[in-house]
Amino acid sequence: MPLYTIDRLEDREWAVLEDERAQTFRIPRQWLPKEAREGDVLSAADERSADGAQSVQFELDPTTRDERLAETRRLRDQLPRGPKGDISL
Repeated sequence: MPLYTIDRLEDREWAVLEDERAQTFRIPRQWLPKEAREGDVLSAADERSADGAQSVQFELDPTTRDERLAETRRLRDQLPRGPKGDISL
């Protein structure tokens, strides 16, 4: 299943999603679960009805979101820290 991150919510009508290739696109906010927030990860499943109509169902993926946050924290913690104490310029 494809995964998307909610990059931002624009006004109350649009959501900007980012795919795994860093491509962004807008969708109507109403297509997302009501509790969806910026930074949440979504999985998308294609559905086809009996009459052949196709739709996409977005669902929150909190496990993947938590994994990504943990990896981001781990990488941030590896960054070199600046000097501690008094600094004269």
